[in-house]
Amino acid sequence: MSVARSLRLQITGKEMRVRSFMKKIFEIVTLIFAVLVLCLSFAKAQIKSTVTLKIKSEISQNYEKQLEKVGTLIKAKKYKEALKIIRPIAEIGFAKAQYKLGFMYITEQGIAKDYKETFKWYEKAADQGYVRAQHDLGTMYYFGVGVTQNYKEALKWSKKAAEQGYAVAQYSLGHRYYEGKGALQDYKEAAKWYKKAAKQGRAQAQQDLGSMYYTGKGVVQSYKEAVKWYKMAAEQGYPKAQLNLGGMYYYGKGLDKDYKEALKWYKKAVDLADAQYNLGLMYVNGEGVPKDYNESIKCFKKAAKKGHIKAQGSLGFIYYEGKGLPQDYKEAMKWYRKAAEQGYAKAQYDLGVMYCEGNGVPQNCKEGMRWYQKAAEQGYAKAQYILGYIYNEGEVVTENYREAVKWYKMAADQGLEEAQYYLGIIYYAGKGVVQNYKEAVKWYKMAAEQGYAKSQYNLALMYVHGEDVAKDYKKAIEWFKKAADQGLVDAQYNLGYAYYYGKGVSKDYVKAHKWISLAAIQNSKYTKFRDEIESKMQESKLQRLKNWFRNLFQKNENE
Repeated sequence: MSVARSLRLQITGKEMRVRSFMKKIFEIVTLIFAVLVLCLSFAKAQIKSTVTLKIKSEISQNYEKQLEKVGTLIKAKKYKEALKIIRPIAEIGFAKAQYKLGFMYITEQGIAKDYKETFKWYEKAADQGYVRAQHDLGTMYYFGVGVTQNYKEALKWSKKAAEQGYAVAQYSLGHRYYEGKGALQDYKEAAKWYKKAAKQGRAQAQQDLGSMYYTGKGVVQSYKEAVKWYKMAAEQGYPKAQLNLGGMYYYGKGLDKDYKEALKWYKKAVDLADAQYNLGLMYVNGEGVPKDYNESIKCFKKAAKKGHIKAQGSLGFIYYEGKGLPQDYKEAMKWYRKAAEQGYAKAQYDLGVMYCEGNGVPQNCKEGMRWYQKAAEQGYAKAQYILGYIYNEGEVVTENYREAVKWYKMAADQGLEEAQYYLGIIYYAGKGVVQNYKEAVKWYKMAAEQGYAKSQYNLALMYVHGEDVAKDYKKAIEWFKKAADQGLVDAQYNLGYAYYYGKGVSKDYVKAHKWISLAAIQNSKYTKFRDEIESKMQESKLQRLKNWFRNLFQKNENE
């Protein structure tokens, strides 16, 4: 290799090393520069953020004062000035101002009512987590105000607000679950959210939680718990809770019955028609107060003017019977009609009675029957019974035993003893049904066990004759005695007859005379039998019995 070539190679090697070194230096410088740029960018961003936060902080410091000023202007009805202040703050993005601006749109404070604008501003505030906006947005979705109704969205926003601990929203969420709107009906969830709101002192939640404990929906049924929550709400002045607490004292549920306490709470809730009606009943019955029809009329009238159908019906009854004021059929008719036309079954029945009897109106049994029918179709047992009776007797309409059985059965199934008795007669006679003594005994017995004297008497006769029951004079005597004690003349006669002849009892002329004499007072045809018994009695026993009757008559006269 020549010296020149060797020297050239040495130079080339050095150049390569220099170039490699320079490349590394460049890379390091580039990296340092990139880091410096990044640091400068970060510093710039930090400075910008700090400045922004500082600006927001400065605005925030003045924010509440400005909103207070807005509030003062609104109170002074200087809405335009208020809008000038609040709109820019809302547009900057402050949630509370956005909410207040939305509220101004919905309440027409210096601006035309615009539900869509309200919704827009509420949504902006809600998206930032402003709890009142979330709740109110949920309400707008629930009722479809400013937006298409959407129960699921309503539930979503109520839940967001509720989970932030907002009591109003917790109650609303509980109500959504209770109704099953936006989610499946869930009483447990309803009770859970009601309780959260109730514990924060929300009276409406306390009241509704009390009602859930009263009914046992979503919670273990407990009158004591119901009283506890009703009382909390009542003491805050919540009228519905005051009414319900009064009811708990009145019926003695969850605490001792106390009419005075019931009266106290009903009076506090007096703006409610139900409370006025309940007060009226207490004055009628003298419960916690002296009986006073004049006071009851005042209470009933207040409730009646608010459309309370039971109060209207009660006024009708008071005027019909002349309780505390002169009897007035026209006034009775007026109040019965008001309640009847609102669908109150009892008033419809009472109106039917007035038409059939011709009290306060010309007698018109067909019109009366029309009102009976309305009440009967609502399940009012007395109306069902009277329809059965009308079809059975065939006085107003053509006799129709099948219709009679239908209506008697409806009333009898509700436990109305008169209907049970007449149903027994129909099965005994086989009118409109196949004759069936077993069914007759069944219905007679149901009415008899409720103390219905005629049924007790008929049941006794079936034991006497052994009609689908074994002959049993002792049982017959038991039922004759029950009916006789209620003054049923035929039962008194049969009981006297049994003692005279020793049927099912030992012969006893004294007892026979007593019962036949009581029967003879009501029906003179029994006097001959009484005289026959007297002819067989010892004078001393007869005299004692006469003295007993004399004392009985004197007692009745004194009463």
